Amino acid sequence: MAVLPVIILKSSLLAFVAAYVARTFKKVSIALLILVVLSYQITGSLAEWALTQSFARAIQDITIGIPGMLIQIIGGWFLLKKLADYEF
Repeated sequence: MAVLPVIILKSSLLAFVAAYVARTFKKVSIALLILVVLSYQITGSLAEWALTQSFARAIQDITIGIPGMLIQIIGGWFLLKKLADYEF
């Protein structure tokens, strides 16, 4: 039952961390994308642990989500690089 608040929290964390990193560094790199993805995943998992009182359930998002995190990092890098090279 506590899944929706965790999804909303992780989505909000992703938006805020990505905006902060973009504003601070003003460049696109794999290392920065790894920083963004890991920071929102770890912080979101800690919040989920606090809400559910189950460490196993909280860490499950990270272990199951590794392929998705890799897609976010690599796919995001390609997409952001293409957008950075595109002239509007």
